Amino acid sequence: MILFFDQFEQVFVHRYKFTDGYEKFSNSLKQWYEQDKIDVKILMCLRSDLFYFQSDIQNKLNYSLYSSNSFELKKFSAEEATNVLEMIAKIENIDFERDYIKSIFETNFMGKDYLISPVYLQILSLKPLTN
Repeated sequence: MILFFDQFEQVFVHRYKFTDGYEKFSNSLKQWYEQDKIDVKILMCLRSDLFYFQSDIQNKLNYSLYSSNSFELKKFSAEEATNVLEMIAKIENIDFERDYIKSIFETNFMGKDYLISPVYLQILSLKPLTN
């Protein structure tokens, strides 16, 4: 089982406001992580500027963070971003207009560095587009 937590830094940002809820959540996470009946993997996505927050959960779960189990999701070129969505569309058997999607990335989502944040892939994959 894979537990996927996107924007996980929000758990830590609000932990002092909801101390009891945070403790219950982190204790439940520890129980899931340590149980033997199901192989559990935890995938936490955090903003890089708040990455240090994860050490609290790391200590509670007693795991070590290495380069093999921690990675930075880098920004994509328009071509790479289009390829990601095209692969998802194929798997889900969804019609995919490659040139149209690539043009949307290039005109609406490309940063000053000419790259596209992974967050925009998530946004674009959720929002229906019409041309």
